[in-house]
Amino acid sequence: MAKIVLIGGGSYNWTPGLVRDMVLRPELAGSELWLVDINPQALADLEKYCKALFKHTNSDFTLHVTDSRDEALAGADFVAITISTGGLDAMRHDLEIPYKYGIYQPVGDTVGPGGISRALRNIPVFVDFGKSIMKHCPDAWVINITNPLTVLTQTLAKAGCKVIGLCHELYALWGLLKEHFHCEWDDVSLSVAGLNHFAFILSSHYKDKNCFDVFKQWVEDPKNQLLKADVDLTHEETHGHHLFKFEYFRRTGRMLYPGDRHISEFFSNVLTEESKYGAIYGIKLTKIEDRFNWLEKAKERVKEWTEKPETIELKPSREALSSILVSLITGKPLIEVVNLPNAGQIDNLPRGVVVETMATIIADSVVPHSVGAVPDDIAMLLNHHAHRFNIVIEAALRGDRKLALEAMSTDPMVREWQSAGKLLDELLQANKALLPQFE
Repeated sequence: MAKIVLIGGGSYNWTPGLVRDMVLRPELAGSELWLVDINPQALADLEKYCKALFKHTNSDFTLHVTDSRDEALAGADFVAITISTGGLDAMRHDLEIPYKYGIYQPVGDTVGPGGISRALRNIPVFVDFGKSIMKHCPDAWVINITNPLTVLTQTLAKAGCKVIGLCHELYALWGLLKEHFHCEWDDVSLSVAGLNHFAFILSSHYKDKNCFDVFKQWVEDPKNQLLKADVDLTHEETHGHHLFKFEYFRRTGRMLYPGDRHISEFFSNVLTEESKYGAIYGIKLTKIEDRFNWLEKAKERVKEWTEKPETIELKPSREALSSILVSLITGKPLIEVVNLPNAGQIDNLPRGVVVETMATIIADSVVPHSVGAVPDDIAMLLNHHAHRFNIVIEAALRGDRKLALEAMSTDPMVREWQSAGKLLDELLQANKALLPQFE
């Protein structure tokens, strides 16, 4: 039995699945769930959903909803965070202002102008979260799911929180290997290293089989080859959403694993006019209208599940939150991919920067797996972004335009150096109401 707090509990996208996963875990029976959100309508909708779910599953969870973070956090055992400061209205600026400068971001929530802008307005909010957590539940485990995951998880760690960053990007390739070998998840061993949304599989095996031999088979399949302008082949007909990473593997022998939409934003030479802004790799540029449409569909699903709870699929998702809670409570060992401050798990990246590796979760502890020093070519790519993440954090904490400009000017997506200052100022002005530290 535990007290679990969801900050951003009014999330139509995250809360339904995360709560369903929890109630399906018998080890969490009798837990106390608190939904915290500043959006009263969303909070009311998700409260109704949770009540319908609890009744449908005969769950003995206790539910509380509030807009008071401090009230919810008092004595909490676990705190999960899924928020977005400014919501989609703010994200519109992250995507559309860079268009004027020829910068097209498929996601825009981690790096690039969009990622920097999103970080600057979220970091102060997470500083406040950290203060509240350390005041009301300093021993709680904090699980951050909010992007940009690296800088926000790092902000909570700097506040003293016992924090884990969770991302599901590894599961796509891990799942393909699972399907290939017709085995269970744990049957495929993995060693991974990198930064969130820009990380590499260093080694992987299924029994005595080297999974890199499987990767070589996949990239040799014509369906998984680089798309040309005159090739009539839709993205869905390829091997998932992996054309760019397969092309990168073909050229370098290195296997990136996050989705191509994320990976592509870490390079200067992928989302270019020559590549039709990623189209030859099958990369889709997500417009803000797409995100508003996704949100409306999520609202419709929540409404349907609330009115007809029998339509809820009572099957756990692959999201790791509930499994991690169970392992931390019961001591049942779990190996998962996590984001933690670098204490030496990647030897040639800066200490303290949040890095993504596998870890063993057991009995109120998270033990990251050390990979030593990554190869020089990988370290070169990762260090470039790791140091910029540190600059972005300091810029946000100080309200320092000079540091923010340094981050913007050195981001690979900002190819026209002379325009970086104007681009930054437009983003700062558009988000002025959410950036009091820059006044």
